[in-house]
Amino acid sequence: EIEILEERKNLLKGGNFEQYMQIRGPVIPAILIVIDNYASFREKTASKYDDSVMRILREGMSCGIYFVTASQSISISDIPTRMADNIRTIIALEQADRFKYSELMRRTRLRILPEANSRGRGTATVDNRVFEFQTALALDRESDFEKGRAIDALAGEMARVWTGKRARPIPEIPANAAMQDLEADIS
Repeated sequence: EIEILEERKNLLKGGNFEQYMQIRGPVIPAILIVIDNYASFREKTASKYDDSVMRILREGMSCGIYFVTASQSISISDIPTRMADNIRTIIALEQADRFKYSELMRRTRLRILPEANSRGRGTATVDNRVFEFQTALALDRESDFEKGRAIDALAGEMARVWTGKRARPIPEIPANAAMQDLEADIS
């Protein structure tokens, strides 16, 4: 199922990633799995990976495997409640109303709500507490296109001068993905 999770569990032998790093130093990398628009991912894969994602959510952090996703809601069509119950940190950017924040933060009533109509304002859960936060721009450019090009150029320069070990390439789901495309990336 998830080979690297099993490899990590065997390597850590009952301990966890943080303990291992304290004793041995940074000899194994943390792994960050990022899926943008989780509802679309579930739709394109016919929810085939739900059990694997659940296992990563339950066991991954202790093995240095972290999961980040973006979605519109916690619902049967986006992130199912059984998965949301295993998500430790939730970040919500501007929502339509206070009820939407409450739904996402999994609270019946929120005392803290972000300032309305302020780009980049949001709420987040940290250690089961809700905080308001302000995001920052990575680069100050006129358009998203210009920001994207500048970030690509910066990443390209960083890749050009990097001499250390490189991470495995990140698989991407093609716009018109077929099941064999996804299975080829996994094997």
